[in-house]
Amino acid sequence: MQVKDPGVLPDSRIYFYEPTAFARENCCMVPTAGRYHCDEAYALSRSGLETFLLLLVDEGELSVGYQNREQLVRADTLVLIDGRRFHGYRSMGKVRFRWLHFDGGNSQAYHAFLTERFGHVYPGCSLVDVDRYVEQVLFQMEGPSPNEHLISAAMHGVLSALTSFHETTKSPTEVACKQAAFHLETHYREQVDLKGLASVVSLNHQYLLRQFKRHFGTTPHDYLNRLRVKAAKQLLLHTSDSVESIAFQCGFSSASHFIRVFGTMTSTTPHQFRKIKY
Repeated sequence: MQVKDPGVLPDSRIYFYEPTAFARENCCMVPTAGRYHCDEAYALSRSGLETFLLLLVDEGELSVGYQNREQLVRADTLVLIDGRRFHGYRSMGKVRFRWLHFDGGNSQAYHAFLTERFGHVYPGCSLVDVDRYVEQVLFQMEGPSPNEHLISAAMHGVLSALTSFHETTKSPTEVACKQAAFHLETHYREQVDLKGLASVVSLNHQYLLRQFKRHFGTTPHDYLNRLRVKAAKQLLLHTSDSVESIAFQCGFSSASHFIRVFGTMTSTTPHQFRKIKY
């Protein structure tokens, strides 16, 4: 469908889709999307949307206002916006961009996860291969009968690809968090506590705890336990070592501690896991 809003040029298109009851309950939905080609007269401001908004600038520049900040967004940059909050954007001359309104599934959880770690602007987004997933969504929206399952899968592709986003210049805190993770990966067999880990990377232990969770989505303690459980699985499947021996080889303080952590993470016991045929 053509768009007749001020500043939107004739080759622009907008697409609508009404999700089924199944999609509303289970899928990541895209009820509205578009390909816009605009001139300097284009401007929009609003709040109260019931969806999240993805903007992907292909050519030119948009000035985006969100969270009390105005930011110039150039080509090959993606923006994530919570549509419930006030936001606006305007063309800085001729601009081409694609946009998607999305919601449902785990959209809200991914939006929170991504924006907490990276903010809402993603320059150089082609590096994480989101372009083809956005195109898959638009391809479905352009057709007479959009496949809501393929749309949902493509949106999950977009969101999961963005988890690999990284700035070309890493902050000292990000470097320290990666060093902390590497230390855990190479010393998980040993007894490691938060204060000791913090001293390795020269950060305050409370600050490290907050920043590690921000960068990795989990605490150092949980990260360490996951490493230990992963190593324990290999030993359970490929050796005849006792559960107690495996517990100590993987850094657990006791067999009971190992069994408790293993059960929490896998919903089974080491003994039961050993019997599973893969």
